[in-house]
Amino acid sequence: WFKQGNSHFQTSFGRADTYTAIGLICTDGKRLYIADNEGGYHEGGNISFVYAVNLSDKTDFHFSENHPFSINYRERLYESVIDFDNTSIPIKSFPPSHTFIQHGASGMAVQKQGSLLAIAHFNKDSILIYNKISGHLEREISARNVTLLAMSANNDLWAVANGKVICYTHLSTRPVIKTQITGFSNPLAIATDPMDENQLIVADGGDSQQIKAFTKNGILLWTLGTKGGYSGHG
Repeated sequence: WFKQGNSHFQTSFGRADTYTAIGLICTDGKRLYIADNEGGYHEGGNISFVYAVNLSDKTDFHFSENHPFSINYRERLYESVIDFDNTSIPIKSFPPSHTFIQHGASGMAVQKQGSLLAIAHFNKDSILIYNKISGHLEREISARNVTLLAMSANNDLWAVANGKVICYTHLSTRPVIKTQITGFSNPLAIATDPMDENQLIVADGGDSQQIKAFTKNGILLWTLGTKGGYSGHG
């Protein structure tokens, strides 16, 4: 993090140790949620988890349902984590263009006004929906080859799964698919407008190399860039 007006002075929010590797963050404006999902050093190579930091004073946030542990007693104690797994094979090849250990989080998004935190797991073909305050696992959504997540302004969840971009609604009761967008070459990143629920941005890689904007119903609004990208000039 850094103060506005002085971006040259930076401080780690995560207080990361040498046994972890942070790959995902998201925030609801009150807490920063942090996923250790890329495999750390020695004992940390097959452990994945999510913890949170209070933005007001940069202290660790304590989930009411939590799992305290320390990867190595010479390093820091994680007093409150969720989505904990220590059974991963420390391999970093799922899928191309993304890096995370076998059971680590492949995507993460949190509701700003609602109570839910969504964590995707590519190798489990699932999205786990947690209560963002208690850490309680509320429900699970099946989603094949799911990687990226983004939460919309109206608390719907967008996900990249099996090459499609999918919108799930009614997350707090019984999640259902609201919209599916197909025809991508290789969606590498997605983002939503925090003020406008009707706009989704997708960075499409592969043969496209373009930025594409869609409505919440999957209608293409605009495309930025030339298909295939731009040739370098020496």
